[in-house]
Amino acid sequence: MNIEVINKNTMFPIIISDNWYSKEEEEKVWQELTFFHSLNVYEKSENNSAQDNHISLSKGSRLYYDLIFKDKKYSHICKLLYKIQDKSLHDIVEKSMPVGKIFKDTDWENTIINYYEDNDTYKSHYDYSLFTMLIFFNKHNPAKLFSGGDLYFGESDTTVEFKHNRMVLFPGYYLHQANKVSMNNEYQDKMNGRFTITHFISKTP
Repeated sequence: MNIEVINKNTMFPIIISDNWYSKEEEEKVWQELTFFHSLNVYEKSENNSAQDNHISLSKGSRLYYDLIFKDKKYSHICKLLYKIQDKSLHDIVEKSMPVGKIFKDTDWENTIINYYEDNDTYKSHYDYSLFTMLIFFNKHNPAKLFSGGDLYFGESDTTVEFKHNRMVLFPGYYLHQANKVSMNNEYQDKMNGRFTITHFISKTP
């Protein structure tokens, strides 16, 4: 994996790693995403997302892994979180941001799958996790059948381009948003949209 720190030495550093999953790992993730997509068991993200004056900031579809898996050893996606135990990643996180020294001691996570098609978005919000890890996926890598969907951090005016198999790691308190996705009708309902694997990572008291 290639790890990069953007906004280094600023108040809002962000860690990016392209080709986060190996080819073998990537295939396992797609198997899992394809299985759940075939079941059509998504929930509307508007039902349980950040709000502003009781109005949801999110429009899209979502899977809550805590509700699906009693034991996450049965999920490829959750098992692949072993990758955050890499000492080189710990060192980079610790050196890049003040809160980073806690990263190596985190021991709790919650996983959500978000899926966006035409006009879906998640407006600016923050998370309650110590760290938020996002992994981008799209079906037709390296091409994609939608536009938009980039990740935007308003406090630092930073845009992280949506790229397949790209991991983005940042403290959950950063304001961030998923820019609106645009997609032609002919491509919808065929897994052609924007997948994001979200891991909320924290430390139990």
